Amino acid sequence: PESSSYIPSRLDAQSPIERLAVQYLVHILEGNRPAAIKLVLAAAQRGEQDAALSTNPQALTVQQIFESVLLPAQAECGRMWHMNESTVAVEHFATTTTQTIISMLHPHHSRSEPIEHAAVIGSVEGNTHEIGAQMFAELMEAQGWRVIFLGANVPAEDFATAVCDFNGSLAAVSASLPTQIPQITNTVKAIRQRCTDRHLPVLLGGPAFAPAPELWRSTGADAVAGTLADGLWLAAKLVGLKRDDAE
Repeated sequence: PESSSYIPSRLDAQSPIERLAVQYLVHILEGNRPAAIKLVLAAAQRGEQDAALSTNPQALTVQQIFESVLLPAQAECGRMWHMNESTVAVEHFATTTTQTIISMLHPHHSRSEPIEHAAVIGSVEGNTHEIGAQMFAELMEAQGWRVIFLGANVPAEDFATAVCDFNGSLAAVSASLPTQIPQITNTVKAIRQRCTDRHLPVLLGGPAFAPAPELWRSTGADAVAGTLADGLWLAAKLVGLKRDDAE
């Protein structure tokens, strides 16, 4: 794409976890998928060992790897593409590698006891990005939720049908661009029309609302989360869970 102004990188190497993100990105840019996977899995395993032995209270959790390694590296790939410093092929390679790692980190989560709530999670129609929603689904499941992850580009009526068919307690809807706000509104409306016996909470996420944070209120949803941690807290609050029930 043509870029009208320079967008500076937000990725630096001022702390160990930031350096890990930079190393991960370097492996991606080199096309070295095995090294990228090995790097992240080793960090997760060290975090588990340190936590078990209580040798490092700051040991990395899977959530921290999501928030401080994988997401920043993915965002940097997007920035590089926008600035014509890279190609869409590299961004797609980063995406598929990151999604593989998300799945491989599944056994490394610290897990809570199951709770009596189900979350239906997916991206609105037209949104082909699903990494953030996939990470959120993994973290919700680790906190005991029964999770139905629908993936990307889910039509409004199909999203609503899934919420009903799977007896969801919460719908979490992701969007990447402000231009997808009409699709969000349609999805929330479809859920409301299908779930007429109760008010089913709808939580929004993704960068679509970054330019105008209050615009989400026009969609009919109940809340918007700016980060994975915010989303976990809001999801618990929206269904009436005590905070310690969600951890």
